[in-house]
Amino acid sequence: MKVKGSITIYLSMILISVMLLVNVIGESARISAVQAQIKSYTYMSAESALAGYGRQVYEDYGILLVWEKQTVESVIKKNIQDNINMADLNEPGLNFLGTNLVNLEVTGKEYLTKKGGQYFSNQIKSYIKYAGVMETVERLVKECETYENCNDQNKNKCDMNIVVDVNKGELQELVENINSIVTGLKETKDLSNKYDSVSQKIEKLQSDFNKKEGKKVLKEYRELMASIEIKSKDVDSAISKIEVYERKKEQFLKKNSYTSDAKDYMDTNLEILAKVRDEIKRDKELNVLKIKKLDSGNISKVKKSISNMGKVISKMESLITLESTEEDRDNYSIFENLKDFIDSGVLSQVLENPENVSKNTLSGSNLPSTLKGKKNNSLSKEIKNKCVNALYAGLKFGNYNNPEKNTVLKYELEYIISGKDSDKENLASVVEKIVSAKTGINMAYLITDKEKMEQVSAIAASVAIVTGLPFLEPVAKGVLISAWSMAEAVNDMKILLSEGKVALTKSKGGWRTSIGNITNGGKKEDSKGLSYKEYCQILIAVQNTGDSLYRIMDLIQINIQKRYNSEFLMSKSLTGFKLKATYETAPLFTAIPIVVNNLTEENNAYKYSMAYYDSY
Repeated sequence: MKVKGSITIYLSMILISVMLLVNVIGESARISAVQAQIKSYTYMSAESALAGYGRQVYEDYGILLVWEKQTVESVIKKNIQDNINMADLNEPGLNFLGTNLVNLEVTGKEYLTKKGGQYFSNQIKSYIKYAGVMETVERLVKECETYENCNDQNKNKCDMNIVVDVNKGELQELVENINSIVTGLKETKDLSNKYDSVSQKIEKLQSDFNKKEGKKVLKEYRELMASIEIKSKDVDSAISKIEVYERKKEQFLKKNSYTSDAKDYMDTNLEILAKVRDEIKRDKELNVLKIKKLDSGNISKVKKSISNMGKVISKMESLITLESTEEDRDNYSIFENLKDFIDSGVLSQVLENPENVSKNTLSGSNLPSTLKGKKNNSLSKEIKNKCVNALYAGLKFGNYNNPEKNTVLKYELEYIISGKDSDKENLASVVEKIVSAKTGINMAYLITDKEKMEQVSAIAASVAIVTGLPFLEPVAKGVLISAWSMAEAVNDMKILLSEGKVALTKSKGGWRTSIGNITNGGKKEDSKGLSYKEYCQILIAVQNTGDSLYRIMDLIQINIQKRYNSEFLMSKSLTGFKLKATYETAPLFTAIPIVVNNLTEENNAYKYSMAYYDSY
C-alpha cells in the first residue's frame, strides 16, 4: 500500500508539472498571438482609414486625400474595435485573447494645406510621375529658362506720358523763347550789308587815306558796332536761357533714367554764342569806339575791329534753328498714335469680342490661399519642380481658350497666375503679364534690326523737332522702341487668344507689325511656337511656388464643393498620419519572461503599445 501511495503522489506531481508547463506555454503563445493580433488590428485599421479617400477628388484631380468629416482618431478607433469584436462573432465566449483598446493617439497629421503645401506638392509629383509626361516637363524647363533670360531685357521702359506731359510745361515755352531769340540773331542781312560796306571802304581808305572819307568810315563803323551791341544783348539773353534749359534738361533726363550728357543742337548754339560773346568782349577791350578821329595811325586798329565783327556775324549766321517739315509732322502723328495705342489699355485691344468674357466670380471663405501661416521658404525653388506644378495645372484646369465644364471659374489657369476674384480680372492680369514679357522679348530683337532702328531714329528726330524739345530725341527713341515692341506683343496676344501659336523669341520673319500701322499686324501663327496654355504654364512655373500650390488647392476645393459636397475643405484633408495605439489583455496564467519582457503590467493586465506611420 505504501508503494502504491508513493506512485500516486509521484504521478500527481508529474501531472501537475505537465499541466503547469502546458499553461505556461499556452499563455506565452496567447500573448504572442495577442501581439500579432494587435499589430494586424492597427495596420488594417489605419490602412482602412486611408482607403476611405475622396474618390471624386481622385477621379477629377488625381489627388489622394482623406477628408476629416469625422476625425481620423474616431475612424481608426472604430475600425480597431470592430476587429476586436469580430473574434467573438462565431463562438461567443471562446475568445481567449481578451484584447482591449486602451488608448489611441493620432499625431503628425499631414494636412494638404500645412507645411507650405509640401504634402500637396508631393501628391502632384506622384501624379506627374505616373502620368508619363516627364519629357514635357523637360521641355517646359527649357522654355522657362529662355523666357527668364529674355525677360531680363524688359527692365527700363520709358513712360510715354512723361514725354507728352513735359511738352506742355515751362521747358517747352523756354525752348520756344530761345528759338525766337536765335532766329533773330540769325537775321544778319542788315549787319552783313553794313559790314560789307565798311570793310570795302576801310580797305580803300587804308591804301589811299582821305580825311573826309575817314569821317564817313568811322561813322559807318560806329553804326555797325551799335547794331552789334543790340545783338550782344540778345546773345547774353540767349546764353542765360540756354543755361537754364541745360539744367532743366539734366534734371529731366536723370529723373527718367537717361544719360545727362545727351547732346542736342542747343548745346551747339551755346558753344557758338559763347564764342560770339567772347569775341565782342575782346573787341571792346581794344577801345576802338573811343577813337574820335580816324587817321593813318589808328586805321589798322579800326580795320581789325571790323574784321572781328565779320567773324561775329559769321558765327551768328551758323546758329541752328529747326523747322518742322511735312514729313516731320507725319512722323509725329505716328508717335501720337503709339501714345493713344498704349493709353487705350491692353485687354480691349486683344479681344475681338470683349463682351463675351466670362463674368464668373469667386466668393467664399476658408480658401487655402487665405490661410494664415501658409508661407514656407523650404519649398523647392528648383525650376524643374515648379514646372511639374505648372504641367499639372495645365492637365487639370481650363483657360480662356479651353474652359473646363462645371467649374466655379472658367479661366482657371489665369486664377492660378493672378489670384483675382473674377475671371475678367484674372484674364486681364494674365494678358498684361504676357504682353509685358513679350514686349521685353520683342525689344531685345528690335534693337538688333538695323532697318527698323533707322525708322525709329527718323521718327524720334521728328518728335524732337515738332515738339520743340531737342533733347527728347533719345527719349523719344526709347519710347518708340518700347511702344513698337508692345504693339508687336499685343498682336502676338491676339494670335494666342485666337488659339494660334507664337514663338517665344522673335525673328525678322516673325515680326508682324509696321510702325506706321501698328493695329493691323499679320495674324499668321508660328507653327513651332507656343500656345496660350503653354504661355500660362510658363507664368505659373516662374512665379512663387507657394502661390501656385495654394491657388490650385483653391480651385480643387471650390469645384468639389460645387460638384459634390458644399462642406468640403482642403484644410481638413490629409494624406498621412502617425499613431500610437495602446492595448491591454488580462493574464490567464504565467507566461515565459522572455515573452512579456517588453510589456508592462498594470492592474493585473498586460499593456502593449504600438506606433505606426502611413501615408499615400
